[in-house]
Amino acid sequence: MKKILFMSDVDGTLVDGGYIHPRVLEAAREFTARGHLFALATGRHKFSIGALCEQLPVNAPCIILAGAATYDSATGKCGNLLPMEEGVKAALARIVAEYPEELAVQVFTARTQFNLRLNDFLRRYGIAEEVGKPDAPLSALQGEQILKLGFNCEDTAVLERCAAEFFSDKNRYEWHYSFRIGIEVCHPMAGKGNALRRLLEAGDVRADCIAVAGDSANDLPLFPCADVRFAPRDAAAEVLERADHVVAAAREGGVADALELLLKNA
Repeated sequence: MKKILFMSDVDGTLVDGGYIHPRVLEAAREFTARGHLFALATGRHKFSIGALCEQLPVNAPCIILAGAATYDSATGKCGNLLPMEEGVKAALARIVAEYPEELAVQVFTARTQFNLRLNDFLRRYGIAEEVGKPDAPLSALQGEQILKLGFNCEDTAVLERCAAEFFSDKNRYEWHYSFRIGIEVCHPMAGKGNALRRLLEAGDVRADCIAVAGDSANDLPLFPCADVRFAPRDAAAEVLERADHVVAAAREGGVADALELLLKNA
C-alpha cells in the first residue's frame, strides 16, 4: 500500500473560526485507520493547536509557527527551532514606541507567547488561545528565544511600512501575509515549505505520497514539496491557480473531500 502524508493548513482550510466540521473528523479517522499520516502546518503555537490535536488523529510531526518549529503531539515537544537573532528585540522596542496603537504586536517564543499590544480587531476575531494571553511588557522577553512575530492592523499601509522599515533584509528575516491584515516575521530559513523539507530529509516523516492543503499565500511554499495540492474554494486566487483540486470551504468540511479523494486513488 502507498503511504500518504496529508498536511493541512489550519485556519481557513481545516477550521473556520475554530470549528471543525464533523465530516472532517470522520474522514481523518478513516484516513489514519487505513495506515496514512495526518498532520498540521500552521502559524499557531503548540498551545493553540492542542485542542485540535486531541480531536483529530494527528499521527505525524506538525509544522508550527510558520515553519520556525515543529511539534510532536504524541510527546508534547517542539523541535527544529529557528530562533531569530537577538537584535530583533531592539526592533520591537522601536515599533511599540513609534507605531500607532492600532498595530497589534504579538511575540511567539520557544516557550510561550506574549502580547506586547493587542488591537480591537484581534480582541474580536483573534485566535482565542492567543488573545487570551495577558498583555506583557518588553522586559518579559528577557532570556526568551523569539521564533515568530505577528503584526496586525486594519490599515495595511502601516503593515507594509513596518515590514519595509524593519524586516526587508531577507538574510535576517522572512516575512509574509498570514491573512489580509496580518503579517508574520520569522527566521529567513523558516516557512512551511522549508520545514516540510527538513522533516522529510531527516526521515522524521516517511511517506510515498505527499498531499497538502492551504488557502493563503503563506501555504504556497508547501506546494512544490507535494505530489497532490488542495485548496478550499474560497482560497486566495494565487492558491487556487496552483492547486490540483479545489474542495469545499472549511465551514463545509472541504478537508474531508480531500481525504476521501486521496483514499479513493490510493
